[in-house]
Amino acid sequence: MSPDSITASSRSPYASLLDVLRRRLGAGFVGRAPYIERFRHHLTLPLDDPQRQFIFLISGEPGVGKTWLMARLQRLAQVELGACGLWDDGHAEDPLAVMVHLAHQLAQAGVAMPTFTPAYNAYITHQRILARDLDHSSGVRFFIGEAFMDGQVRWQRNESGWGLTAEPDREALAQSQRQARRILRRQLIPDEDLFRLIDDPITYLSPLWLADLRTAAQTDLLALFFDDVDREGGWLLAWLRQLLTGQFGEVPAGALWVMAAVRPPDDDAWLSLAEVMAHFALNPLPQEDARNFIAVYNNGHHPENVALPDDSALPLDLALQVTILREVGSLPADEASPLRMLVDYLDRARAQALLLAALPLTITRERLAQLLGEPLDDARLADWVLSLPIIQPLPEGWCMHERLRRDLLALGREKAPEKIAAGLETLALMLRRQADDLGLDGEARWTDLAWREFWFEHLTYRLLQDADTFLGMALDAAPLLLELNPDWAAALART
Repeated sequence: MSPDSITASSRSPYASLLDVLRRRLGAGFVGRAPYIERFRHHLTLPLDDPQRQFIFLISGEPGVGKTWLMARLQRLAQVELGACGLWDDGHAEDPLAVMVHLAHQLAQAGVAMPTFTPAYNAYITHQRILARDLDHSSGVRFFIGEAFMDGQVRWQRNESGWGLTAEPDREALAQSQRQARRILRRQLIPDEDLFRLIDDPITYLSPLWLADLRTAAQTDLLALFFDDVDREGGWLLAWLRQLLTGQFGEVPAGALWVMAAVRPPDDDAWLSLAEVMAHFALNPLPQEDARNFIAVYNNGHHPENVALPDDSALPLDLALQVTILREVGSLPADEASPLRMLVDYLDRARAQALLLAALPLTITRERLAQLLGEPLDDARLADWVLSLPIIQPLPEGWCMHERLRRDLLALGREKAPEKIAAGLETLALMLRRQADDLGLDGEARWTDLAWREFWFEHLTYRLLQDADTFLGMALDAAPLLLELNPDWAAALART
């Protein structure tokens, strides 16, 4: 066979067999292979096989490797079985945002949502009109001010003894806000069906979204992955339970549902689905597996000075140790803050690149290159960051574990505040360009889920960096925030 006859797909992307072995060992993620094989086995069974499972819930403490395993299972479903893989990264604000996010992924894969999409577009159109009428003409913002006078906000003397601070009665304030908007909506929308769509879009749109999934599942195997489903009180887990138990209509058998949560499933709540549901309970790695995990990324060597617990270790901690081994060459056993040690050891350019990588929730190569001021065709620092073991590949980019992100953001504000501020300015420009690309202007942005998702992330960081300057933006958004997420809005107001 001549070299020219070798297809592109058969060419090895690796330099040597040793590299192949090392990468396969890493892909196997010591201690997780049984779960991968079990998932693969279920997918090879016929739909009517009594052993076939359709719902998989992965549980385990933060840092145990849930997101990694989910990403590996999604890749398996797509590459080996040709499934259409959909991924929710856990950053959505409500079930409607989840549905829109996954519908967008289906559209990119060429799968139409002929029932859901027109209804959602109608919702957006009327929401834009109502956002203008309710907030401006009807005085909902005035209502927020009135709340400070009728006992829904408690005034307390602050800790310094000077002045007063407001402590909102969050439940009462949010409830009154929703009631006021509902009354005004009822007056502005006489059509009953349209009112139900605007008044309770999740209940209205969920059956339509599921109906389109049923149609798509007749010709394609769908694999839906949901990360961090028990976050913020578990609203996503509750919605998924409603959906999977048939409260929004028949659930297609040609779809797989994979979820990751910190807590194991409540047996009583999921009892009706026990026959079609599998639970993968992840535990920290035992010491020998932990040493092998590190050796995979350390040229097959077991370093002597790696500090491992006597019983088990979290993969997140091991990934950080592996990163330090690669960049520093050794691990001080008595180091209290390995992440600080890494940042201190790196040269200035790499240290700042790592700190800036903690700004976006979802990292893309283009976004990271812009933050670092690098051209895409020669983004060496960005590529270096994305190669680190602490950076987790995802279907739509990369991410960093929330614990590491928080620590790096704190280090960034301490060690390179000017660089972090410049990075936030760059994020602001990205957001402005995104709004232009979406064709949104002014209030239209607030009713677009894609815009809100990035805006909330950006506004949070701006407030952390310069609360005085950006508090006005938060106050302007207060009516919408109260309706979308009252707890978050009240906490933001106190900040």
